[in-house]
Amino acid sequence: MTAYSHRFLSAYGDYSLTAFWLTPNCNGGELAWTSKCRCCRAPSIETREHLFLYGEVAAQVWGAIEVWFPNLPRWNVANTDLEKRIKFWHHWLCRTDKPHASSIIPCLVLWAIWSERNGQIHRGALFTAESVLSQVTQHLQRLTTAGKLGKKQWGGCAIPETINTSAWREKARKQIKLVSWVPPDANWIKLNIDGQWSEAGSGAGGILRDEDANLFRCFKTNISATSPLDAELQAISLGLDMAGERGQRIWLEVGRSEIVDLLRAKK
Repeated sequence: MTAYSHRFLSAYGDYSLTAFWLTPNCNGGELAWTSKCRCCRAPSIETREHLFLYGEVAAQVWGAIEVWFPNLPRWNVANTDLEKRIKFWHHWLCRTDKPHASSIIPCLVLWAIWSERNGQIHRGALFTAESVLSQVTQHLQRLTTAGKLGKKQWGGCAIPETINTSAWREKARKQIKLVSWVPPDANWIKLNIDGQWSEAGSGAGGILRDEDANLFRCFKTNISATSPLDAELQAISLGLDMAGERGQRIWLEVGRSEIVDLLRAKK
């Protein structure tokens, strides 16, 4: 019994491919125990090279995959040595230590061919180039959607049309505004107020602190207002009533410039 085994080291994991071809001894001589392939319209003897490299399904799959790598030198199809083909891929594709689509696609192709071939044997499923490519692109889609294969990981490749890259859309960055509280002068108290108006209802609130940011009092209440400006003015009135009980000078801080203009206007 002869066995073929190869390991693929990738940034996405460690893949291995193992296949067996049996050669039993019969009456003192060797009788090759082989099976017919399931990848060709006219079945041929199934060898590992035939299955993975130059059989009808494999040839169609690799022809489609090569389009994804426009910078990859063309392989001499007359060369049917699988080990040399693997070394060829590794030499031209796996040139970076960082994760890249090229480091996993050949592994996925070999695995999908083996998986689809077994599916035909055990489940009677169709074993076609389309089914192999579908399995490969499904895995690539999952990696792309999960963010494992982004623009950098697909760099230099012609991304298949079947791969949805909408997950690459940059999310709008949240704008962070720095809010600081400016303390009042010594012996003053500061009143911060806010009034909100909407057709569904209005409200007002305020907070009273000293120069050390010590909280004295605060309030929050529903009001009946006719406009945003009216809501803000009512909030000021309520806040001043609350602050006036302390008998200290008041530093008023509001959020609308119209309020400042009104308070500064000479009557």
